[in-house]
Amino acid sequence: MWWPVAAGVAVLTVPLAVAVAERLWRRPGPREPGFWALARAVGGRCHVRWGREQSPVVRLALPGEAEGRIRAVAGIAGRARIEARAYLPRTAGITLRVHRPAARPLRWRTPNLVAWDGWAPPGASVEVTDGRRLEVLLEDGRLEGALEAGLVGDGGREVLVAGQVLRLAWDGAAGETAGDAAERLGSAQVAALRELVAVLADAPAADDPGPCAACAQDLDDDPWRCPGCGRPLHRGCRELLDGCANRLCAETADAPPGPRPD
Repeated sequence: MWWPVAAGVAVLTVPLAVAVAERLWRRPGPREPGFWALARAVGGRCHVRWGREQSPVVRLALPGEAEGRIRAVAGIAGRARIEARAYLPRTAGITLRVHRPAARPLRWRTPNLVAWDGWAPPGASVEVTDGRRLEVLLEDGRLEGALEAGLVGDGGREVLVAGQVLRLAWDGAAGETAGDAAERLGSAQVAALRELVAVLADAPAADDPGPCAACAQDLDDDPWRCPGCGRPLHRGCRELLDGCANRLCAETADAPPGPRPD
């Protein structure tokens, strides 16, 4: 009988085919109008990068000479993750990761990044490289509210401050395309970015920050030098940011497109 064999093959192949089709459907390509709609809504510009799987990048100006960028990356369980970054004009002097729901520590990445047992948003975990610096930042009561704003909404949420880089990562809804997720979430992300940028801009400058361009700590362990701009980082910090911390460097994770390759 051939039908048991056919049924077995179908059971094994149909879920895989459906998963591949869903992944292709959610691919953040340049034809998704959500990125362009978001750019108009936030007063930014949409840039299309080369490569079939490259997400468009929405760029916009933020207060205090900071620059904002929004793109889509692969999320959890096939969901699109919308990532908004702000490149700050000066270092925050700290790496701070706030995640909701509470997540396991990223101890293998940035040196000295440890769990924080002080204030934390409800249901969230906090990791930090410099507890004393965090206490200084928290003296401005606005930071707690700004971090809460960076975690608002459904799905997984993360706020990361790494030296001169501020990143918000929010998951789209199940079955939602990257463009639709960007259009739905992007304006709220920009509002949260603006609030956090304003708080960090008013914070006291860090005392004698270290040479790492991401976490502002010493480079005794795991040093790495960016091949694009030459700035020094920890290798783990580079992995945490998925690229360089210098907004002008082509090695940043969300670098806008350069000249088209031959």
